Amino acid sequence: MSQRHLHLVLATLLLLLAAGLRLWDLGTIPPGFNSTEMASLLMTEHASAGAIRVFDRELGQIEEMMFHVLQAVLTGPTGKGLITLRLPSVWSGLLTVALLYALARRLYGPRAALLAAGLLAAGFWPALLSRLSLREALVPLWTVTALLALVNAFHIRQRVSPETPTLTGYTLLGIVVASSLYVHWFGIFLAVIVTAAVAYLFLSRQPISRHAFGASIFAILLSIIVIIPYLATTVRLPEVSGLAALQAAMSPESLPRSIINALAAIFPRGDPDPAFNLPGRPLFGPLSAFLLLGGVAHGLAYWRRPSAFLPVLAAAISLVPALLSTRPGSFMALTGALPMLVLLAGRGADLALDVLVDYRPGLRSALPWLAAGLIAANFVWAGSDLLIRFPAQPAVRQAFNAGRGALAAYLDRTAHRIPTVVCSPHLQNTAAQPGDPLLLELMMHREDAPLRYVDCANGLILAEGGARQQIVFTDRTLYDRIHPTLRAWLEGQPSVSVSGLVDGSVLQVDVARTLGDTVGRFMTTAPTGYAPESPGGAGAARLPVRFGGNITYLGYAPPDDPTYAPGDVVPVITYWRTDGPVPADLRIFTHVLSDPAAIVSQSSVINVWPPSLCNRDIFLQVSYVTLPDSIPPGQYDLSIGAYQAGSGLRLPVFDGDRVRGDRLFLYQITVTAPGEATG
Repeated sequence: MSQRHLHLVLATLLLLLAAGLRLWDLGTIPPGFNSTEMASLLMTEHASAGAIRVFDRELGQIEEMMFHVLQAVLTGPTGKGLITLRLPSVWSGLLTVALLYALARRLYGPRAALLAAGLLAAGFWPALLSRLSLREALVPLWTVTALLALVNAFHIRQRVSPETPTLTGYTLLGIVVASSLYVHWFGIFLAVIVTAAVAYLFLSRQPISRHAFGASIFAILLSIIVIIPYLATTVRLPEVSGLAALQAAMSPESLPRSIINALAAIFPRGDPDPAFNLPGRPLFGPLSAFLLLGGVAHGLAYWRRPSAFLPVLAAAISLVPALLSTRPGSFMALTGALPMLVLLAGRGADLALDVLVDYRPGLRSALPWLAAGLIAANFVWAGSDLLIRFPAQPAVRQAFNAGRGALAAYLDRTAHRIPTVVCSPHLQNTAAQPGDPLLLELMMHREDAPLRYVDCANGLILAEGGARQQIVFTDRTLYDRIHPTLRAWLEGQPSVSVSGLVDGSVLQVDVARTLGDTVGRFMTTAPTGYAPESPGGAGAARLPVRFGGNITYLGYAPPDDPTYAPGDVVPVITYWRTDGPVPADLRIFTHVLSDPAAIVSQSSVINVWPPSLCNRDIFLQVSYVTLPDSIPPGQYDLSIGAYQAGSGLRLPVFDGDRVRGDRLFLYQITVTAPGEATG
C-alpha cells in the first residue's frame, strides 16, 4: 500500500471514530434540549412553515436563518425528534473534520493533517457541539471551508505557487465568505480574516500570479451580490439584524475579565456553563495546550511563510469574539476559532515529533505510535467525559430538561399503543420557553401518537370515556397541587416505573365504569336549565346538552355548601365531552349573576390544550370566580358556556336540533353579609 493510500485509510478511520463519538446514544446524550436550542428549534419551526427570512428572533435570541432552513429541509422527510434534529449538526461536525484534514495536508503535510484531524475528531467540545441543535455547529465548517477555498484560490501549499488563478476557485471563495453571513454573525470576522490574508499575501510580496489581484476583485464583487439581501435587511431592521446580535454578544462589562476568562477557557479552566461543558474541563488538555503554543510560535517565527503564518493570523482574528464576549469563558464564543486552534495544535504536534527524532533518532520508528497514542488518549478522555460523566451531572440534566427528554423517549415507545394524557403546567408557548406540547413534539420521533395535554391542577382529561389509559406528569410535584375533586380520579391508580423519571410520574388509569356512574348521577344531582332569554324560555335541560364546536356538557359537581362571603373564591367544576375536533381557541366562561342580565363576577379559562382533544374524550374543568368585596348579601345564579377566544363568539346550546341560546344555568349560591359564618 502506498503512503498516500495509507494516509487516506487512516483519515477514514479517524472519521469513523469521530462518527462514533458523535452518534453514540445521540438520543439521550445530551438528555434533552437546552434553552438555547429551544429558541433555535422554534426558528426551525418558522422555516418549516415557510416563514423564511434573513434573520429571526425567538426567546430573546436573534439568529441568521440559514441553519434553520437547512435543518427544516433535511428533517422534513424524516420528522422531528432528539436524534433527527441533531443529525444536521453531526454531519456538519464530520465534514469539518474531513475538510480540516484537507486544509492541514495542503499547508503542512499528511502527518500534521492526521494529527489535526485527530485532535478535532477526539475533542470534547467539538463532539458536544456536533450533538447540539444550534447554528453554531455550522461555524467551524464554514471557517475551514473558507480557509480551504483561500489556499486553493491562491495556490498555497507548503510553498506558494505562482500558478494562474482559476475562476472556479475565486467563485467558491466569494460565495463561501458571503454565505457565512447568513450562518452566523461570525461571518463578519471570517470576511475580515480572508481580507487580512489576501492583504498579507500582497504586502509580503508572495510569489503569486499577477492575475490574482483581478481575480480577488471578482470574488469581492460576487460576495457583494450575494449579501445584498443581508445588507437590505440590516438597513431596514437593524434591531433584529446580525449587527444587533453581534453587539449583544460582544459588549463585556469588564474587558480584562473577558480576556482572561476567554484564555482560561482554552486552558486551564474551560466554560463554566453546564449546558456546554463539564465543570473545570478546558478546551485543550495540558499537552494539547503546549502543542498549540508550539504551533503559534512556529507560525510567528516563520511569518513570511503563508502556510505557517496564515493559521496564526486567522486564529488571532477569530479569537476576538471570545475576548470581547458578554459570556466570559464561553465555548460558544470560541466556535469560530476552534478549527484554527486545533490546526495549530496539530502543527505543534507534528513539529514536536520532529524535534523528538532530532534528539532521539532511535525513536523514529515509534513516531506513528506516539501520534496514535496522542489521538487515542484524547478519544478516551473525551469519550469518558462526554458519554459517561457529562450526562450524569445534575446541573447538565437540569440545563437540558432531562425529564422531558426521558418522557419523550418513553412516549415514543408507548403512546401509540395506549391513550395518553400529559399533565403539564406549561401548555402555552411563552417568551421564556416553548410549551410542553411543542417541546415534546420536537423531542419525540413518533408523529402518530395522539397526546392529550392538560394542566391537571385545575383540569383533567379522561381519554376515550375513561377507558384504560396512561396519565404522565412532566413535573411530579404537580400531583400535590391537583384540585381534590380531580385528584380523586387518580388516587389508588397503579404507577409505572420509568427510567429517568421520578417514581409516580406515570399512572395507569381505568375509570370508565366509575365515570359512567358519575355522569349518570348528574341527571338527579346536578339539575341544569336553559337561559330565560333563549328560544323556548327557561326550563330544565335534559343532560347531556350538546354545544356547537363538537363539545357536550355532561354536568357539574354540586358543592357541599354553596354559601360564600364577599371576597371568597367560588370553584365551579364542570364535565364536558368532545364529539370531534374542537376549536383551538376554545374557552369556558363562568358567570355569577345578580339577575339573568347582570354579571357580578366572571371567569373565562380552559385548563386543557384544546387542539389535543380527541373524539369521546371527557375533560373536567375547575373554574374559579372571585366575588367582589362589595357584593351585597343574597342569592346569585351561576351560568356557564363556551366561546372562541379569537372571535369572542359564543358556541350555541342545542336541544336536539333546536338552538336554545348560548349559556346554561347551574345552581344558586348564597352570599352572606360580612362577618356572618359561612359553611
